[in-house]
Amino acid sequence: MISPALRAKWDTGIDIYDPNLKLYLPLYDHGMGLSSFPSLDLNHHVATVTGATWGSQGRTFDNTDDKITIPRHSSLEPANSVWFGAWIKPTSINQEGIIDKPNTTHVDPYYSYEVELTNNKAVASVAAGGVYDNLTGASDIS
Repeated sequence: MISPALRAKWDTGIDIYDPNLKLYLPLYDHGMGLSSFPSLDLNHHVATVTGATWGSQGRTFDNTDDKITIPRHSSLEPANSVWFGAWIKPTSINQEGIIDKPNTTHVDPYYSYEVELTNNKAVASVAAGGVYDNLTGASDIS
């Protein structure tokens, strides 16, 4: 069941977000407190929650097995470039998989990407068609 407030946002047909935005999950929004809910972008991906609990400041993850899963969709497989953004409040600086899209098929063209916190630094990894690139932040996260 989708909350009336979230349903109203979703059903308006008015896209207030950049049409290039492929996935938008404002996890602080009360409509996102359900076990599954649509993303608030043009694609309306169905997000399914496993384990992550709802609290007064949004979702809480246990850093073990909690996750939000989005089914495979071509809009999440960038052809030329990709930009990631996540607002998080970590309890530990060495958390893995803030954003994670694994390559499970190994069928061309295949893509995978991940953003994580490792050794006090933000790390982004992107792979397209078997070519991997990693980028590690220059400054420590405090």
